[in-house]
Amino acid sequence: MPSRLKLEGLAHCLLFCYYYNMDIVTSFAGLSLLIVIGKFLRVKIKLLQRLYIPTSVIGGILGLLIIQIGGDAIPAGWTAGWAKLPGFLINIVFAALFLGITIPSLSTIWKKSAPQLAYGQIVAWGQYFTALLFVLLLLKPLFNIPDVFGVVLPVGFEGGHGTAAGLKEAFETFKWPEGTDFALASATMGVVSAIVVGIILINWAARKGYTHKLKALNQLKKGEWGGFYNKDQRPIAGRQTVSADSIDSLALHLAIIGIAVLIGYYIKWGMLGYEFLSPALSKLKILQGFPLFPLCMLGGLLVQLVVSRFSRVSPIDHSLMQRL
Repeated sequence: MPSRLKLEGLAHCLLFCYYYNMDIVTSFAGLSLLIVIGKFLRVKIKLLQRLYIPTSVIGGILGLLIIQIGGDAIPAGWTAGWAKLPGFLINIVFAALFLGITIPSLSTIWKKSAPQLAYGQIVAWGQYFTALLFVLLLLKPLFNIPDVFGVVLPVGFEGGHGTAAGLKEAFETFKWPEGTDFALASATMGVVSAIVVGIILINWAARKGYTHKLKALNQLKKGEWGGFYNKDQRPIAGRQTVSADSIDSLALHLAIIGIAVLIGYYIKWGMLGYEFLSPALSKLKILQGFPLFPLCMLGGLLVQLVVSRFSRVSPIDHSLMQRL
C-alpha cells in the first residue's frame, strides 16, 4: 500500500508539471546550475585558474557540451528561452553603461577618449575591410557565399556574443539568418583565441611587474586562486540610495534600466516609422536591421542627463548598476 501511494503521488507530481507549464522554473534552474558548477570547476581546476577563464564562460561551455551530447534526451523545458536571452540581455548591459556616472563635458570626453577612439576605429574598420576584401576576392568566387558573410569576423571579434545575438534581426532582414550562427561561432573563436594569447601576455606582464592591479599567480594567496576575496578584504558591491520602506534599491535600479530600454525601444519604433514613410529607405531596409542595444545605451544616457539636471540627490548608484 505505501509503495502504491508513493507511485500515485509521483504520478500526480508529473501531471502537475505537465499541465502547469514549469518551463520557466527548469530553464532558470538550469542556468543557475551551470553557473554554480562553472564556479566549482573554476575553484578546483588549476588550469582554469591559470587561464583566468570567467565562470560564465566555463558554465556556457559545459552547457554547450551537455546539450550537444544529450541531444533530444534533454527535456526542452530546461533550455526554454535560452536562445532569446542574449539578444535581450545585451540591451540591459548597454542601457546601464551611463547610469550613475557624472556625464563630463564634450571637450573632456574628447580629450580622454580620442586616443582610444582612434585605436578602436582602426581595429574595427580594419577588420571590416580585411574580411570583406577576403570574401569578395577569394571566398565568393570559390564558394559562392553571400557578400554579408564578410561581416562575420568583425561582428564576432570586435563585437562579441552579445553583438552577434543582437544583430539577429539584421541578418534576417538581409535574408541570411544563418549569419547569427556564424557570428556566434566567430565570437567563440575570438574568446578562445583572446584567452590563449591574452593570458600568455597577462602572465608575462604580471611576472615582469608591469601590471598595477593584477598579481602574478605565485603571489596570490591560496584562497585567491579560485577567485574568492578574503573575508576582511571584500569590496563594497554598491550603496543603497533609497529607504527600503519605500522601495528596494535593487528594484529601483532595475526599473530605471527598464525605462532606459523603453526609451531605446521607442527610438527604434520611430526609426521604423520614418523608414516606412520614406520610399527610398523602405527599399534599402537599413533602419529595419539596426540593432536595439545602441539605442538602449542612448536611452540610458538620456535618463542620466534628466536625473543629473532635475534631481538634487541622485537615486542611482553606479556600482549597483554594474552589479545588475
